[in-house]
Amino acid sequence: MPCNDISDTIRIKINNENKITRYSLTKRTCGGEVGSETLILDWLKNYTVDELINVSAEKFLNDHPTDDEVIEYVLLKQFIAVRSSVATILGKESGGKDSFCTVDTLTYSEKGIVLTAYLNTDAITAEIESCGGCKTCGS
Repeated sequence: MPCNDISDTIRIKINNENKITRYSLTKRTCGGEVGSETLILDWLKNYTVDELINVSAEKFLNDHPTDDEVIEYVLLKQFIAVRSSVATILGKESGGKDSFCTVDTLTYSEKGIVLTAYLNTDAITAEIESCGGCKTCGS
């Protein structure tokens, strides 16, 4: 039986070269994955976190062409979740309760940074629907 809670949690690991080495996007209550844990990881490794926050949804979709609306939605959801989380780490987004990403924990060690945050799923969905590139909104 599927989980009815639509809120998500993200965990991101960033190494000392400012590149994402791992991330997971899961449902907050049941821990179920939102798409594959490594769905866009290979693509993310091409960017430093400073570069990633400037990548547009259009550029991302051009790099991940698909005719499947569900796959496109999940790709965009992961992209926006990761990009917003990184923007929060860099201080480009507030990380408060009305943001895409609300920080739970942020730790730093000699290995890098680890962020765990809660995601505003409604805000991310609204962003996907307004981006103009996603077929899920009917444009």
